[in-house]
Amino acid sequence: MRSKIAIIMLLVICLCCCVSCRQVPGNVKDKEHFSNSEISISPQYISPSELNSTSAEALRGNYNQIRLENIQLSLPTQLSEVGFEQISGFEKEYEKLFSSVFGSSVLSTEKIQKVRIPEPDDMLTYQFRNDDKKIYGCVGDNGFFTFIKPDCYDDPYAYDCETVKIIHVDRNEPADDVYELLDGKLSVSDAITYAREWLNKNYAEYEKDFDMNVKTVIVRKAQKGFCFDITAEKRYMGTPLDELALISDPKDPKTLKYTVSKLKLTMHRKHDISSFTNGCGIIRPIKRAVLTS
Repeated sequence: MRSKIAIIMLLVICLCCCVSCRQVPGNVKDKEHFSNSEISISPQYISPSELNSTSAEALRGNYNQIRLENIQLSLPTQLSEVGFEQISGFEKEYEKLFSSVFGSSVLSTEKIQKVRIPEPDDMLTYQFRNDDKKIYGCVGDNGFFTFIKPDCYDDPYAYDCETVKIIHVDRNEPADDVYELLDGKLSVSDAITYAREWLNKNYAEYEKDFDMNVKTVIVRKAQKGFCFDITAEKRYMGTPLDELALISDPKDPKTLKYTVSKLKLTMHRKHDISSFTNGCGIIRPIKRAVLTS
């Protein structure tokens, strides 16, 4: 029988910042989901035997508001500690990425610059910004990738738009509602399907260790009609990575930071992704240890 493995996510990543690209539009870099918050802690672990005994004791307890009956406790016999490392050299993918999003002509028509972002980011990027055409793109060596198209250039992630409805896709909430986008009507379920297919076609190859799926869709009132603010989650061996993940600074291993791990997309048209960011780049898992009972 296949062993039940609980994955303890310890992100051992070179410290990076999401989008402090020098040319990034101000309405992008100032957003809260690009910030890192610093903490000083050490990861805490418990053994499988302690996990079993603690859970069994909790089930034997008496509670005022709940009644526990006929519950079968299924707990792991071993715990796999999995670490993650940040990739490098991803900036070389900029031609392929920019072409897939904007078309190949962008390579000859836009002034794409190679920019080294200094400390504390220390990230080599290829990026361009055209305020007249209202397009922006940035690819970093640590796997960071973002782009903005004209439909949402002034508010790339729809934070200034009124929230109409939130659909938790991972909870199987109904998604049949239809909304008017810039080029016609589209249901939330069709938007979910399109976003999933877009990720599989344009991005999944760069993070093959993870399964990706849409987690939530926020319907927002845009300047014209509506738009979909979509969050996708990454799963490793069936375990979802939190939206906020721990990274450590190699210069000071005792200092950990919470940083964004989710994928963000917006849709203002029926068959197009208007903006995208993968948070703080791309990571790869490293199996570090196995703790047994």
